[in-house]
This record gives sequence, C-alpha cells and structure tokens, in this order.
Amino acid sequence: MIDDDQSIATERLILRPLEAGDAARIQALISDWNVLRTLSTPPYPYRLEHAHQFLSATIPKHESGAAMVFALQRQGELIGVVHMEPQQRGHMLGYWLGRPYWGQGYMSEAAFAAVGQYFACRNVETVISGYFAGNGASWRIQDKLGFRITGERMLQSRPWGRPLPHIDTVLTRDRFEALFP
Repeated sequence: MIDDDQSIATERLILRPLEAGDAARIQALISDWNVLRTLSTPPYPYRLEHAHQFLSATIPKHESGAAMVFALQRQGELIGVVHMEPQQRGHMLGYWLGRPYWGQGYMSEAAFAAVGQYFACRNVETVISGYFAGNGASWRIQDKLGFRITGERMLQSRPWGRPLPHIDTVLTRDRFEALFP
C-alpha cells in the first residue's frame, strides 16, 4: 500500500523516501565491510561525506520520479535502502541492508514491495538486477521474486577496487504477475 507521502507500508516495514537527515544512519550501516563488499559503487572506506553525496544525488531523482529510492524503516529506524531506477542496461533493482537485520526476511519483504510498486507505476516489462558471485543471500532474495539468471560478467567493484564475477538476473512483469497474482 502506497501512502500520500509516497511511502509504502508492508507487514513489518515502511519504505519511505530518503531524507537528508538519514546520512549518519546510512554511513553507520553501510560502512560495515560485510555490507559494503557486496555492492558495486560505494567507496571504501565509506565516510559521512559519501552518505551526504549519495543523498544529494538520490533524493532529487526520487522527487522527480526518475527513480524510486526508499529507506527501509523498521520501528522508526532506518535499516537499509532499496532502489529502482532506469540505467543503461535496463530498469535496475538494487538494495542493501544493515548487517544487524540480515536473515530476518526484511529485504525480501522490501524488494517485493518495491518491485510490485515499480511494475504498477511504470510501463516497464522487465527489471534487471544481479549479485556478485558468492553472495547467496542476494540471490535468494531475487529468486523468491522470480528473477532468472541471464549470464555472468566481470563488474567493477569500487569497494574491492577491481572487477569481480557478477551474475546478472532479470524479472519480467509477466513472471512476477504469474507468481504473485
């Protein structure tokens, strides 16, 4: 369910637009190497200034409708981020979750809500995503949503400072709607 303020309520979470005041919490969660090492674009080490830069670039995209970027909020506290936006290769699902919240189904819940909302609001037939080899947790989230593996390529990982094997995935609107009528 999407609210007037563009928030999405799930069973346990609120997906709300990011705010400038989220910088310190984002920095605290994402600077954990175990979170950061699974991502492609954030720098390492991740400093508060990086969180401010991320928010300065991302909030206007959400406000203009160019992207859907949400803070995952549980009991009033930001626990991660999920985003959907057009990129060169297609409409991309990306996400990260603070390590204290791993293994509890929060990202599956949030990604399902974000993908469902994106398909509902946009004339989009496919969503792409992926994960670095060895990140089975991210694959399980995508698999639950109906994503299929389309290939593997080397993708630059900024935190690692080198290309790593990346598994590309895709989800079609038809498959999503068939799995979740």
